[in-house]
Amino acid sequence: MKKALKVTPEFETELMDVEDNFLSKMQEAVGGLIQPIDYNETLTIWVNEEFYSLENPTANFIATTFYSNLGSNQVLLGNAVFTGGTDENGEVIGLDDETYEQLLEVVAEAKRLVVA
Repeated sequence: MKKALKVTPEFETELMDVEDNFLSKMQEAVGGLIQPIDYNETLTIWVNEEFYSLENPTANFIATTFYSNLGSNQVLLGNAVFTGGTDENGEVIGLDDETYEQLLEVVAEAKRLVVA
């Protein structure tokens, strides 16, 4: 299993297996063309590359917060999918169990703080 975590603007999460049909699964998850944002060597954030044209463009607090840690002031809209980095052949790596659990905790805590 190549593990990925989909995070919606409403702080909902979904475990995804992107082992097969990576492109189509990712495009479906973000609602269009995909754009990777390499957070670090072991974490990539995937968003809709045309997110401003989304039918219901809602800010994704989690993705935007990670992106701001890279020095960006761009608000990311719509769903985001987190995967591991890439291997030496440029293939996407799934999230390891520890990173997956940490991301779930981040989302849960943010939801508690923002929605409360």
